Amino acid sequence: MQINASLVNDRLNTPATSLTGAAGGLVQVSDNDYINIGINSGYALDDRTDLYFDYTYYRADNYIDNSSKNLGYGAGATENFASLVLVRRVNENLVCTFKYAYADSNDDPSAGVKNYTAHLFYGKVQYRF
Repeated sequence: MQINASLVNDRLNTPATSLTGAAGGLVQVSDNDYINIGINSGYALDDRTDLYFDYTYYRADNYIDNSSKNLGYGAGATENFASLVLVRRVNENLVCTFKYAYADSNDDPSAGVKNYTAHLFYGKVQYRF
């Protein structure tokens, strides 16, 4: 099993953020903070069968809706991805692979227009000469 995580705290600041008057609020501090977590695991069920599991989580909460003065900007998303893979070596020449994956993405800047949930079913038969 492997677990990895990263927490990024990133900020871009410019003197333009302190402007006042008609230009006030046009440029804001740009944050690009996010968290990313991944879990990967594999298990040999027997001498010919392996099972693999992967999970990834991503979250960025930096979106600023500045549309009253300018374009909204910044990343704002939550994503989950999980997959399960079964590999069966029937004999030394024939390998069968079956995979199921699930993905869910929520995109804040698009107000939900780019949100999606997806299921993937995948099968492969490989014959080695």
